[in-house]
Amino acid sequence: MSVRTTKGKCPFRAEKVEATRTIGDHSYPTRGDYEREYVRAGLAGRPREVWQSEDLVVRAQRHWHNSGQNGCVFAQWIAKRASSRAWAALVDTTDTPANLCTGAIGLIDDEIQRSIADPECEVLSLLFPRVTTDRDLVGLLDRILDVPAIRLTHTTEYGPYAALAMRVELPSTGAESWLMGFGPYWFLPRTRQAPSTEIAIRVKPKPDQQFHRLNQDPHAAHLADYPADMKESSWEAIWNATLRNTREVLGTEPDEISAAKVTFPVPALIWNEVHLR
Repeated sequence: MSVRTTKGKCPFRAEKVEATRTIGDHSYPTRGDYEREYVRAGLAGRPREVWQSEDLVVRAQRHWHNSGQNGCVFAQWIAKRASSRAWAALVDTTDTPANLCTGAIGLIDDEIQRSIADPECEVLSLLFPRVTTDRDLVGLLDRILDVPAIRLTHTTEYGPYAALAMRVELPSTGAESWLMGFGPYWFLPRTRQAPSTEIAIRVKPKPDQQFHRLNQDPHAAHLADYPADMKESSWEAIWNATLRNTREVLGTEPDEISAAKVTFPVPALIWNEVHLR
């Protein structure tokens, strides 16, 4: 496990990664596309080595966020511009990250607290690139709840899925961060189907001034609360483009499963088997 919080240029690169997944009128890169590109470029010897490299994991995930599949045009704006300190990452490339050891639990909690305290850090991503199956994901999420800073506020069942809402308290602000999950799972909304398993944490409360269409609840901290100096007209354009893109990628209207209040929807049978045992 490694912490990426140093100052410097953002890890996003305007590289050409083949995008083989077509949704609507657009194409997006898959996990396999990153493997092929990084092996072709000589950055990894074999596909599996991509997910053993902390640098390549962060690089691929930021590139994916910039690709637009998550539906949010503002997220693309952030992914292209944020430094590696403003959008920090903690990467676990071990073989069995679902079985997080006590030391890893402590490291995650320490990094959450450091990121909250760091005035330059706005978002912290916990990345688990070698968690790729539904059972391993559920095991990871069950274990991640041992991190003191992270709590499960509620679980709601929608058909075969358990929608998990995880939060992190932002001390002295009265706000809670709404954690958002991504990963290479068929059962996630398509706006969440990223190359690596990710838990993204907004580590600051809302800024003093915010675009009027965003959630205004000062007690809820969202990824969309990332500060940006933009004209109102630019925000309106981004808002409308996000609505269009999200509907196109989802293939339907946003619902309870794809909503920001849900960290991860997971198969309910597996969640109940693992979490309630």
